[in-house]
Amino acid sequence: MEALNADYLRQLDSDGWYEFLRDQYFRWKYTASNRYTTTTGSLHRYLEENALEELHNVKLRLISFDPSDIAYGLKTAQGGRGAPGRANFYFFFPPPPPPGGAPGW
Repeated sequence: MEALNADYLRQLDSDGWYEFLRDQYFRWKYTASNRYTTTTGSLHRYLEENALEELHNVKLRLISFDPSDIAYGLKTAQGGRGAPGRANFYFFFPPPPPPGGAPGW
């Protein structure tokens, strides 16, 4: 995951976004098998309910907002059906560095 490319995420369609979350991101994030199983079970409901477009729309809103509008970003990240829909907002789209920078930015 160290080589995650934001442009790659932007080009994913609804099927690709679902597969990325299931096969790469959640596999990386949830190393405990019970957490992976629970999270991907929630994610699978999007597939069962033919709602992958809803999941994809969360991604589209996250990648299209102005990162300096933190309130909108948080509101968008809280939308959807919970953690799978949010897909760990700050991992994918970290906030901009504070004015003047900070260690680690």
